[in-house]
Amino acid sequence: MYERFLNPEWLHYPDFDIDYDNKRLEDAINHLKEKYGEDHIARISVYETIRPEKALLIAARSLGVSDKRVTPIAKIISCFLRTSINHFIDENNSPCIPVLSKKDATTIKKFLKNIKYKRLINIALKLERIKIGRGLHSSGFIVTEKPVANYISIIKDKNTGVLCADSTFIALDHFGLSKIDMLGLEELSKLKSISNAVAKRLEKNFDYKTIPLDDKKALEAFSKGKTTDVFQFDSPGMKMILKAFQPEKFTDLVLLNALYRPGPADYIPTVIEHKHYGIGDFYSTLKRESILSETYGIPAYQEQIMQIAHDLAGYTYREADTLRRTLGRKKTDVVKAKKREFMQRTLLKGIVKSKKQAERVFDILLTFSAIAFNKSHAVSYTLMGYWDMYLKIHYPEEYRQYKK
Repeated sequence: MYERFLNPEWLHYPDFDIDYDNKRLEDAINHLKEKYGEDHIARISVYETIRPEKALLIAARSLGVSDKRVTPIAKIISCFLRTSINHFIDENNSPCIPVLSKKDATTIKKFLKNIKYKRLINIALKLERIKIGRGLHSSGFIVTEKPVANYISIIKDKNTGVLCADSTFIALDHFGLSKIDMLGLEELSKLKSISNAVAKRLEKNFDYKTIPLDDKKALEAFSKGKTTDVFQFDSPGMKMILKAFQPEKFTDLVLLNALYRPGPADYIPTVIEHKHYGIGDFYSTLKRESILSETYGIPAYQEQIMQIAHDLAGYTYREADTLRRTLGRKKTDVVKAKKREFMQRTLLKGIVKSKKQAERVFDILLTFSAIAFNKSHAVSYTLMGYWDMYLKIHYPEEYRQYKK
């Protein structure tokens, strides 16, 4: 949906996210400097924070608890990207416990329920995400019409000497500046290099972009969690999820990639259950099976939120995108006003017949607006991971040579 990318009703400029072959990234950055001037370009700052497993170890040492007791727990938690200790505490609503091995699940549950470690866990929870250092964002830049110093405070990074904005990505929105995310992807270099090696051996052109998306061997490897070195899918946590979910098609991989983040990860056990045992009440409530069929009844994508608002309440796509963004911020007074508007428009549209059903749909939109992911981004990155897996399975020699 075009309105997902550019909407005149937005209060700030859209970001430009561009991924480059890692070997050509420096050329792209130099081009910006030559075109606009070096003092018109600045890197964006980023802050290092304490990860959950590190927080546990710090808390343990401060209380004199042996590293040997805490390190195994920290190791299990470290398998999950951007998680929290809280994601392991509530066993019934945990996005992490269901995908752990029985041994690891038992180990971590015993530790977290042990009254002896209650103070340690409370300290660790307070330490999580505390800022402990400033550095350069790996890919974030701003480009300004006048020299950057005319708009914001700037500093020189102590390690590299490059000019950088003394602000984070989110803070820069308040200054009305356009942000560019220029990421050098080793994966793009990898795909190109392996493809060239395959073409050389086959003595004919080989384009990895033409690889079929329904290859049984590649999908079977994903379902078995054989994803070491595979882009986006090689973390221990993702391997466990793949084995539990058993993806059978490309869209399954896109869904898992979109959900494997803080917040939406809470719904991974739900989609696993829906896939294997059937959908819950989402379809009957939303009356739009086609919108949610590929995500097993969960509005995992921002585009699905927009489609639901469009189909059930008659919002234009521009209005639907604005509604999605507004609900995602969860400001109480604004949410109340939007709820009244949504209820009126839904009942007027007539697809949802009762006030109770309309309220249920709104509650679903409110829940998922803040955590739904950009589908096209998930598809793009999953596509690279799938290409990676296909080359690994079908051209193992060229794949191994690249690693060397």
